[in-house]
Amino acid sequence: MAKISVLCWSDIADKFETRPYHSEAYKKRYPEGISSAIALFLNRQKDIYAEFENKKNDLINNLDKYNVLIVWAHGGSHNKYPWDNNIPNLVKTNNLGLIVMHSFWNFSQWPETNKLTGVLSNIGKVCEDTEIKITPSNVSHPILNQIKTYSIFDEIYFGPFEFEKDVIHLVTGHGANEKSPFAWARTVDKGRVCYIQPGHETNESLYNEDLQQLIINAVRWVNPHAI
Repeated sequence: MAKISVLCWSDIADKFETRPYHSEAYKKRYPEGISSAIALFLNRQKDIYAEFENKKNDLINNLDKYNVLIVWAHGGSHNKYPWDNNIPNLVKTNNLGLIVMHSFWNFSQWPETNKLTGVLSNIGKVCEDTEIKITPSNVSHPILNQIKTYSIFDEIYFGPFEFEKDVIHLVTGHGANEKSPFAWARTVDKGRVCYIQPGHETNESLYNEDLQQLIINAVRWVNPHAI
């Protein structure tokens, strides 16, 4: 059986200079960049093969070779991205599964891709470097296979959030005396999309095995061949 082919993309990738106020902490936590860290644990799975975007390649403009795209962002660049126009059709026709991470959907560089997430509002408030308890909200969903209640130290976003009616809430984050939708999923025409909130570049959340399992499950669920 062919492996699930995944591309991990980040708006800062290994471009540490784009986040000067976070550069030292970012380099310390993720020496090869965020996208590399995600690809590393995905490649430990027998059914997944992951590559990652960096300054030396241009993989996101060759999406035909991938089953799943993971996009992570935290507002590093305010450039427009030509590939944004290509994503919706690939997802809607079930030729590409999409996983959106962190605050990708809160920025205007990717308007077409952001529409796929099913969120209709922007971030209202942010609390950085706080302990967050993560609890499953919909235990029957395949993305929550083997996922239990766990805690991480990360950044958390608060609303009020507005969503499309077809959004399925997966886990809730509890931190700073408030709660936040921490992951959700939806089907868009024939394709699948999942959003996962944790993964701030100055925290070590992406080394947490529970979060890694959530992302691994999401890759398998959005994979076009799983539908």
